[in-house]
Amino acid sequence: MTPKKKTGLLQRLLSLAAAAALALSLGGCGTSAVVPGGSADVVPNPSSTAASVDAPFEMHFIDVGQALSVLVECDGQFMLYDGGNVDDGSLVVSYLQSQGVEQLEYVFCSHAHEDHVGGLAAALAAAQTAEGRAHITVLDKNAKVGKKLLATGNGRCNLDNRDITPERYFTSSPKALRRLLSAVDEAAPLAWFESLGLYPRTDETGRVYPYSNQAADVLALLEHHLARCGVEVRTGCTVQTLSQSRGGYVVLFSNADGADESLRADAVVCAMGGSAGPQFGTDGFGPRFAAQCGGALAPLYPCLTALQCAKPDKRLAGIRAKAHAALYSGSTLLADYRGEVQFTDYGLSGICIMDLTRHLTPAVKSPAVELDLFPDVAEDALSALFAVRVPLLPGDTAADFWLGLLNAKLGRALWQAAGLPDADVHRLSAAQWQKLAHTAKHWRFDGLTPCGWKQAQVTGGGLALTELEPDFQFKGCPGLYFVGETLDCVGRCGGFNLHWAFGSGLAAGRSAAKPRRTVPSQKPPRKKKH
Repeated sequence: MTPKKKTGLLQRLLSLAAAAALALSLGGCGTSAVVPGGSADVVPNPSSTAASVDAPFEMHFIDVGQALSVLVECDGQFMLYDGGNVDDGSLVVSYLQSQGVEQLEYVFCSHAHEDHVGGLAAALAAAQTAEGRAHITVLDKNAKVGKKLLATGNGRCNLDNRDITPERYFTSSPKALRRLLSAVDEAAPLAWFESLGLYPRTDETGRVYPYSNQAADVLALLEHHLARCGVEVRTGCTVQTLSQSRGGYVVLFSNADGADESLRADAVVCAMGGSAGPQFGTDGFGPRFAAQCGGALAPLYPCLTALQCAKPDKRLAGIRAKAHAALYSGSTLLADYRGEVQFTDYGLSGICIMDLTRHLTPAVKSPAVELDLFPDVAEDALSALFAVRVPLLPGDTAADFWLGLLNAKLGRALWQAAGLPDADVHRLSAAQWQKLAHTAKHWRFDGLTPCGWKQAQVTGGGLALTELEPDFQFKGCPGLYFVGETLDCVGRCGGFNLHWAFGSGLAAGRSAAKPRRTVPSQKPPRKKKH
């Protein structure tokens, strides 16, 4: 397809879509949304933009969950602004076909998703601490730094949270977590960003964003200060081996041209990420590297992702409901969260569901989720509420019963789950109303599996926290540090994981820049060619 040369129209389309995208983007922890819905919100000829557009205009917000996909039509031309997640492709195409779109004149992608951010914070913190006494080099496997940062918070960068506590994180080493999280908090990543010139804002849930709502501004700020402090950033570099030498380390790597190089360093900070998002270049390199350095690993598993059900009810796809969600292993309660549950054609999603997956380690057997669709009403009170509604109903079917209570499709599915007859609602007994109330409070979904690495926002498991000193230094290897997603620590959605990534990077970078009085042991960590 060859774009038509209508520069003025293009500018109007882009500015309108970008404004709408910014206004409607949802806050989140990470990156991709996990809810392929099946519908779109359409805004025809908005009066707020009529003055700036001299042609018929429509904007379609395609339901791709917490991601973004906007179809803009103006003067007979179409523009697609973002396309949701990788797995949303068929949904977006179907919607375009349903609208009679045969050609897209313009396609824009607001951001990509890749890279890991703790290393940038570590490099800058080291440079600031050293105050010109050291040379700091960043080796990045990707062609550009900060791509994952650009995607956080749906392009707004949910960089922190005002309610940081150990309870907001999950790890196999909770005692070590408290010690390390204290170091992260002491590093004060938000205050550090403010010292760089960032002005934050906090929403009603405690999530912190740059006031501009632009993740690109955060990255630009980091890049500016890295350059200002003389940090050398080298992209397209793949580490092959790390070995100890007298008084330091030697890093062997291939550069962007494929040639082998070596770099001697007094200290090395490893911010290599995990396995989440393989479509963006991640492959579990960080934990494997840590293991080959002699570190103990907790098994890896995908976190902050959706759940697939063994027998999903595809009729519920696209429906959202406020609920209390509880994760069970058999009959044992593992965790519970409250929020919006999103039903998909493959299972369950939403922030509270994604938070539950932090606890879904490989050791969990027979996982199940129970949904309470009326979390503020006790079961007996709910049963009584159901019974007193009967005389007020306009008809005698289950569809009539749910008017004003639940989405009709959701209500019918719940009704069926309780095993109640679809008609003769007026004849239901008190025991049947009690059964419906119990089902509404304990709607169970068995046979669950995480959607996997492609949809996962972060990696569960990784290098055990017990392997680290309070400054994130690898025990037994002075000057070697591991930070961020490589470690066995996963925070809830809402800025907790970026707080950990930036804070651990700051703590490690400041420590790495200090003069060393000890020498490494003679047992070198080694990394085989990757």
